[in-house]
Amino acid sequence: MGRGAGAVRSSLAVAVVALLVLPVVVLDPDSTWGWGVALGVEVLAAVVLGVAALRMRTDARTVWWLLFATVTLTVLGDAVYDWQLYGLGEAPFPGWSDPIYFASYVTEVAALVVLVRSRHPHRDWAQWLDSAIIAAPLAAVVGVFVLLPLAQSGSWDAPTVVSLLYPLLDIVVLTGLIRMLVGGGSLNRSLTLVTVSVSVTLLADLLYNGLAAEGLVEEMPGWMNALFTLGIVLMALASLVPDAADVRRPSHDSGRIISPPRAVALGLGTMALPVLIALGVRGDVDSGVRILAAASILVNALVVWRAVLLLGIVVQQKAELARVARTDALTGLPNRRSWDFELARAVAFAESSGNALTIAVIDLDGFKEFNDEHGHPAGDALLETCARRWRDVLPAVGYLARYGGDEFTLLLPEVEVDVVRDSLERVRRSTPLPVTVSVGFARHRHGDTGEQTLADADTALYVANDRGRNQVVSLDEAVRA
Repeated sequence: MGRGAGAVRSSLAVAVVALLVLPVVVLDPDSTWGWGVALGVEVLAAVVLGVAALRMRTDARTVWWLLFATVTLTVLGDAVYDWQLYGLGEAPFPGWSDPIYFASYVTEVAALVVLVRSRHPHRDWAQWLDSAIIAAPLAAVVGVFVLLPLAQSGSWDAPTVVSLLYPLLDIVVLTGLIRMLVGGGSLNRSLTLVTVSVSVTLLADLLYNGLAAEGLVEEMPGWMNALFTLGIVLMALASLVPDAADVRRPSHDSGRIISPPRAVALGLGTMALPVLIALGVRGDVDSGVRILAAASILVNALVVWRAVLLLGIVVQQKAELARVARTDALTGLPNRRSWDFELARAVAFAESSGNALTIAVIDLDGFKEFNDEHGHPAGDALLETCARRWRDVLPAVGYLARYGGDEFTLLLPEVEVDVVRDSLERVRRSTPLPVTVSVGFARHRHGDTGEQTLADADTALYVANDRGRNQVVSLDEAVRA
C-alpha cells in the first residue's frame, strides 16, 4: 500500500494505545470527553476500513464492503446516541440509534454468510450439526442470564421487546461465527483478527445486555464501553493485513474429520447445560438432580478425553497419508498430483490479484545415457542430488515439483523477470555433472489456464533443446526464434 498505508498503520497504532490506556486511566462511563475520544477512534477506524475496502481488487471486496457497512452503521448509531445523550440531555429507549444498530447486525450476518459460503462451498450437514452442538448451549446461557430476566419483567412494551431483540441478534451472529470456524481449515491473519473483533463485540454486547436485564446499566464500567471501540479498531486492522485479500479463499480442509480442538469444543458444548443445572442457576435444584448433573459432566469429560486421544491418531494418520499421496518418494519433492493442485491454485490467485506468475519446465539432458552407463541406483541418487541443489538455489516462494521421469516443473509467483532468469540460471549451474539441464519458462497471461501457460513453457523448452541444450529460454525468445 506504500507510504499512505504506513501512515494509516501508524495512526491506528496510536489509536490502539489510546484505546487501551485511556479507559483504565481517565475514561469514565459518564464522561463526555471519554465518549468523544472513543467515538473519534471509531470514526478513524471506519475511514481506514472504507479505504481498504475501496482499494481491494479481489473477490474479497464484497466481504470488506459488508464489514465496512457494519462498522459505519455501528459508529453512526454511537454518534446518534451520544448526540441524544449529551446534546439533547436525554437518550430515550428505544431511540433513533436502535434501528441503525439493528441494520448493522444485518450487514454483519451477511458478511459471515459470504465467508461461510466462500470458505466452505460444499454443503455438509455434519458441520451444521457440530455448529448447533456448540452454539445451542451458548444460546441457552444467554437465554438464562439475559433473555429470561427480560421476558419475566412482566411487561411487553417497546423497551422490553427491543431489549430482547439485541441478545437474539447476538445469538444469530454467534451462530454464524461458529459455523465459519467449525467448517475446518486454518484462518489467515486477517480472518483471525475478524474473528477476534466479532468475538470482542459480542462479549461487550452480551455483558451490556446482562447488566440491562438486571437493571444495572448505570453501573457499567468504563472498560466495558472500551470493548465496543476495540472491536471496531480490530476490524480496521484486519483490513490492513496483507492477506486480507484472501479471506474468501476456499478451505482445503473439508472439516469432516473432527480435529482435537473441535472435539473439545463439542465436549464443552455438551457439558454447558449440566454445569448450569449443577450450579443451580436461576433457582434451587434438588440434591439428587445436582448429583446426576455432576455425573453427566464427568462422563462427558471422560468421553471427550478418549475422543481427543483417538482423533489425535486419526489426524496424524491423515497427515501422513496426505504427505505420501502428494510427495515423490525418491526426491521428496511434490509429485504430479500436488503440482496439478498447486498450479490451479496459483493461477486462480494470479488471476484475482493481478500478480505475476512464471511457470518453468526443467529437463535433465543426458539422463537416459547416464542411467544406461551407471545403472538405475546411480540415476536415482543423481535425481535426489539435483532436487536438493535446486531447492537450495531457488527463491523461497518457488514451488518445485517432479513432473515425471527426468522432467521437473517450477512455479515462481510474484517474481520479476530478471530474478526469474537469474534463479533458473542458478539451477542450470548447480546441476551436477555429467548431466546438464535445459529450461523453458513462460509468464502467465491473464485469461490463460495453467495448462496453457505450462504448454508455453514447454514450447520454450523445445527451443532450448533444439539449440543444443544446457540453456534457459523464455517463451518470448522461443517466439522470436
